[in-house]
Amino acid sequence: FSISAIAAVQKFAGSPIIQQTIEVVSSLSIIVTYIWFMTLSQRFEKRDAVTTLLKDAPGRSAGVVIALVVVSVLTVMSAWWLTKTGDVLAEHPIEYLGRPLGKTAIGICFLAIATSLPEIATSLTAVRINNLDMALGNVFGSNMFNMLVVPVIKVSAWCTGDSLCTYGPNFSANLNILAGLFAVMMMAIALAGIAYRTQRRVLRLGVDSVVLLLVYVAGMAILLTQQ
Repeated sequence: FSISAIAAVQKFAGSPIIQQTIEVVSSLSIIVTYIWFMTLSQRFEKRDAVTTLLKDAPGRSAGVVIALVVVSVLTVMSAWWLTKTGDVLAEHPIEYLGRPLGKTAIGICFLAIATSLPEIATSLTAVRINNLDMALGNVFGSNMFNMLVVPVIKVSAWCTGDSLCTYGPNFSANLNILAGLFAVMMMAIALAGIAYRTQRRVLRLGVDSVVLLLVYVAGMAILLTQQ
């Protein structure tokens, strides 16, 4: 919630000096929060279990390392291609809407889905080997790391001489704040589902899962129809 609140304050702050100050403070707060949480999570980790897993883990072969490097290179190339494709789609008119979707909508909807496919595959694989902790940790950890990218984006904007991305001419604050609020809402629902377990099912899904799907569909519908 604090991230969305900071973005909202930045939008409505009148003075450029105040906006720049909030920009720096928000970036530093994201970095500090990430480091603090990673340190805290390691303290709660069971060291004996980790030690056992490390002892039983097989040695890494050269083939695995080479495959990892190749897949990493392909991932970077795919990210570049997706960005270029999304830039073209953002300017292409959509008959249903009567206008182009816009770069923000493309990033929020289509690029976000495409770049999340590796996380989906990893989490499903973890579920198949009955490692639910890893599956959920992958989802929440990806969200945490994605937020850590925000300061990197801002620094990149500074280095290119562009105006600060939070109130520059190429930034849609309203849509990004709205998307952030939907993300926070869905995160709260997921955490509530983990903390409060119920036996009720809807189409073999938990109540929290159904609510998550409804909120996501509603959020995408609102974001795609906003100018």
